[in-house]
Amino acid sequence: MLKREGRTLHSIRPSRASRCYALAMKRSWPFLVPGVILVAAGLVWTLQGFNVLRGSSMSGSSVWATVGPIVLVVGLVLIGIAIARRRKR
Repeated sequence: MLKREGRTLHSIRPSRASRCYALAMKRSWPFLVPGVILVAAGLVWTLQGFNVLRGSSMSGSSVWATVGPIVLVVGLVLIGIAIARRRKR
């Protein structure tokens, strides 16, 4: 065992606040990452569906003008869940 200022390294632990923060981050990542990806995809699909982004077979299609906002809202809900889980302790 290594000693540091009279204490062993085994007795040095992270503070309770840092453990809670780490736990909250672990709980929020599975919602945050897919949420951001879905928001980005939903935004691109919406813009393509409304023919704002051109140059694709999806441009000007009413299917993507409908699917895009739905995917965007689902992504926003996932981000909201991630934020709520991060704040909840």
